Amino acid sequence: MDSFRFFRQCTLVNLRAHGITDLNPVHAAMLRRVDEGGTTIGDIAQRMGITKQAAAQLVSRTAALGYVAVRTDAADSRKKMVRCTAQGKRFLQSLESVVEDSVHDVAELIGTQRLHELEEILKVIAARGRLRDANGKRRLPEETDLAMDNSKRTPSKGRSRPARAAGLPRKN
Repeated sequence: MDSFRFFRQCTLVNLRAHGITDLNPVHAAMLRRVDEGGTTIGDIAQRMGITKQAAAQLVSRTAALGYVAVRTDAADSRKKMVRCTAQGKRFLQSLESVVEDSVHDVAELIGTQRLHELEEILKVIAARGRLRDANGKRRLPEETDLAMDNSKRTPSKGRSRPARAAGLPRKN
């Protein structure tokens, strides 16, 4: 987990270097999960693998800062729709440079060949899905999860066998 913290810290430093002082990487992660037409808080929570309450707190903070607007869903008044404001869209455009700078920082540490290898490994891991649900319960991704786009993942129905990463030992 130290490597994750390192990359998160690099991203935070690079956000500040780009003049973004009011958001941190978790806010950036939340904003990246808001669709152009709007996204419900529940969908944001599911996409981030966090509780609805945690997503609502992130949305509230970013709304207070002007990065998103929250409106009642026209189709279901119990739901709140989140949309990026012009400020939020500008932030997302600048985020690409921030991430590129963070990746460059990692490349300086480990070299470009090892960075490429790391990217390939992370692609395999990402294709396997989440290992814990929003409530922290351990689960293995279902085969049907693997075929789905990460941004549209829903819990699997049925009793398919859990998929395992090739070469990983089975936990007893």
